[in-house]
Amino acid sequence: MCIVEEDSPTSLLVGREDGSIELYASSDAACFGKPLLTLYGHTKAVTAFFASFPEEVVTCSMDGTVRQWSTNREEEETKRCLKTSKVATPLRCLLVHDGTFYTGGDDGCLHVIEGSRRVSWAGHSGVLSCITVVSGDSQHLITGGYDNQIRVWDTRLGKTIRLLLGHQNHVKCLRVIGDGELLLSFGCDLTMKVWRLPEFDEENTEDAAPVAADTNRHATVSFTDPRESEGVMELSTSAGADGGEESGEVKDGALVGNEESNNIVDALVTDHYHAAVEATKAVRSAIKTRPDPPIRQLRPVGTIEIPEVPHVVAAVSNEAVYCYIGASEGYVFGINVRALSRSVLQFLSRNSAKVRADIRETRMTLQLSIRAIKKRCKRAVQGKKLELLRAARNTRAAKKAEERKERAAARAAARAARAAARVEEEEEDEEEENVDEMPDTEEEEVTEEEEEEEEEDPLALLDEAQREELTTFWGEQEKERDDEIESLRSAARERNKAVEKVGLATYDTSRDQFFCLSFTSYKKIGGEAVLGLVALPGGSCCAAQADRVKSVDTTPGITYL
Repeated sequence: MCIVEEDSPTSLLVGREDGSIELYASSDAACFGKPLLTLYGHTKAVTAFFASFPEEVVTCSMDGTVRQWSTNREEEETKRCLKTSKVATPLRCLLVHDGTFYTGGDDGCLHVIEGSRRVSWAGHSGVLSCITVVSGDSQHLITGGYDNQIRVWDTRLGKTIRLLLGHQNHVKCLRVIGDGELLLSFGCDLTMKVWRLPEFDEENTEDAAPVAADTNRHATVSFTDPRESEGVMELSTSAGADGGEESGEVKDGALVGNEESNNIVDALVTDHYHAAVEATKAVRSAIKTRPDPPIRQLRPVGTIEIPEVPHVVAAVSNEAVYCYIGASEGYVFGINVRALSRSVLQFLSRNSAKVRADIRETRMTLQLSIRAIKKRCKRAVQGKKLELLRAARNTRAAKKAEERKERAAARAAARAARAAARVEEEEEDEEEENVDEMPDTEEEEVTEEEEEEEEEDPLALLDEAQREELTTFWGEQEKERDDEIESLRSAARERNKAVEKVGLATYDTSRDQFFCLSFTSYKKIGGEAVLGLVALPGGSCCAAQADRVKSVDTTPGITYL
């Protein structure tokens, strides 16, 4: 089904299983089955429409043809089919973008028809069932297929640039919302997947730089001019001939030598030619084009389970607030895409904020912990050093005290001996006493110098055993410090990995919740599958079931919330 938006009232086109196309003046007329015009030409079911102008429509069919029609009722019936393009496969979907027809069918290829130019781009391994464009001025198309995959195509390159994986069954229909930021896909696995689309144009610009740089490769091949070898042979031949004349040899022998030399030169030229051919092949092999990089993949950011199998999606325009899904068992679901986009993007934004805040807090905690561990290690080493220095000072002080005691005893003995020898002369005794007092002063000066040396280099007090003990303790403390820091860093990495899962969380709802969601509405019309659907201005739509068309109003209200 398709509407002609520029008509007033809105005209409606309906395709039939027998290949006929019916034009109705309005949706009400379609419900009563009174067509203004019937177009004949397709031999099998009509599967897709595109009405770009009020009097022109493009259709595709399971008969493998794309037809352009004139809906002018004044035209003769035989002249209403303006153009027919044949594709060698049953066709299921159609898109007209920038004057180019894009269609897909049972062979899984995306077929491009632009005037007389026909191109087929291989992609899906099953039926290509649906197609849409990222935005009105975009060069990127999106297709879905029965291989459970969704592909993003670059029409300038003619190849897939992104692969969207997530559906477990056939992809039936696609809808881009939010100015090309989000994509809704509907599959036979009873799910509606929400995808966040990147800025493809910016990515292509970034990816172009390394490709251009990589193609500047070059190869160097060295060749030897065969004429140089020929010149050498001629020189040798002429030298031989001259020698023959001087020695009186016969000229016929020289002629025979010249013929043999020419044969050798010809063989060398042939060898060089074959070598040059092989070198050219090597050059071609060296400057082969860069192989295509693997196709990037995308995962859905949300999964909304739906009650019935979807068949078709429709909206008044790309900027419309509501889109409608025709499903099995006569259900027509309404989706408030604006509310859905807001819910999904807020969910993703909150999760991203949580991840950033947690990672920032983890980083700060790690930095503070590492700083504290290093300070503790430094204090432990300083404490050990002071302990060893204290012990060394005590040992040295005890040793010096013993030495001073021995020296004092020696001086006392010397003074007693001198006093006994000089009992008779009092003046000499006084001089001897003055002489005896000088060593004490010298002792005090020596002690002060030793204390100054200790203050300048305190580690000099340590003996070899104490130095080794300090070095061992220092190494153990550094190892313990490094192990503890590495343990903390490992814990921080594990924490970040766990938190990143929050950022990867998707917006998921169960099937039981579908009818209670704030952005969903529904209506049931009979029990047959809704295979065709057209959104009309004013919040209503027309649904096709079997051989009849029904009007449906799924605007949320008191009844359908």
